[in-house]
Order: sequence, then C-alpha cells, then structure tokens
Amino acid sequence: MSVVVEGIQVVRPRGQDNNGPELTHARWGYMITSQEAAGLFTRLGLGFARYIGAIFLLVAAGLWLLPGTSVHPEVLSFKISVTVLFGLLGGVAVWGSANEHRDEMQVDLERQELRRGIRHANGRFVSTVDLPLRDAGELFLSTPERVGEDAVLYVRRANAPQALEIAFGAEDLLFPLLQRISADLARERAKQLCA
Repeated sequence: MSVVVEGIQVVRPRGQDNNGPELTHARWGYMITSQEAAGLFTRLGLGFARYIGAIFLLVAAGLWLLPGTSVHPEVLSFKISVTVLFGLLGGVAVWGSANEHRDEMQVDLERQELRRGIRHANGRFVSTVDLPLRDAGELFLSTPERVGEDAVLYVRRANAPQALEIAFGAEDLLFPLLQRISADLARERAKQLCA
C-alpha cells in the first residue's frame, strides 16, 4: 500500500545494480525521475563546450580590455561586431553545456493526472504530456530483448493504442513501481466510482 507523505522523501535503488528510476514523494503524489547518466563522450563534449565558451567570452572581453587597442572609428564597428559574435557564441556554448536535464513522470493524485516531462538541472520541470487518471488504462512492463538492456514501464491510454513511457531501468526495480502505480490508479478509480 502506498502512502502520500508530507514533505519530500527520496527513495533510490540499493545494491550494485543502481540503474533504476529515482522515486521522490511529495504532498500531492510522487515523481519518477530517470537515472540515466551522461556517457563519457557526452561529458567530454559538454566539458569541451564549456571550455570553448569560456575562451570566446574572454576574447570578447579582451578586445576592449587590452591596453593599446585601437578605438578609431573605422576599427570600432569591427570590434563591436567581433565582440557581439564571440559573446553570443561563448554564452550559447556555456549555457548549452550547463543545461543538463532528465526525463520525469509525475503521478499527481491531488489533480488526478499523470504528467511526463523534463526536469532541468536548475530544478525547473517542463511538462510535455498530461494524461488524466480517468484516461489511463493498464500498465505493462516491456522486457528487454537482450541481457543488460533496460526494461520499460508503460501506461496505456484507455480505449486507445497509444502508450506513455513511465520509466526505464532494471526489470526487478521496475516491477514494484508497476505494482504501486497500479494500486494508486485502482484506488483513485474506486474513489471516482463512489463519488
């Protein structure tokens, strides 16, 4: 049986196999956040983008701070253009490399809906799909075809062939989540029938 708790409590998978979703309780329900870690090449690319962005920003500032740089009218427009170009390139590179995000599914028992979206590194959540609980059908677990691959937990839309991905990870870590969400959906449907 699941209990909605006040405040926030984070539950992380235990053991050596730590590739399951992170479950965070809130007063209105709970959030299921993916634990996908950026790969080595992605981390190297983001680090390189930060480095190049910082260099571009330093060059943009250095054009004006270096002693003896010319401020003649014919050179001034060139310096302004190059400063704006390097400032924009540097800002975009630094911002883009720092804008990490993870997929998240929210089970909102208060507003009676499932929300799928993106959780940014700054904590901001952007919803991409909203599914009212009354439109949620059965849950099912798609098992991996090969050993070592992740299983995927889906919820079907009622009376529709589409399914919405809830979480992915090790199959043994997703099965308790499937049972919990199924119990919560059944309890909310029973409340709606009684009302």
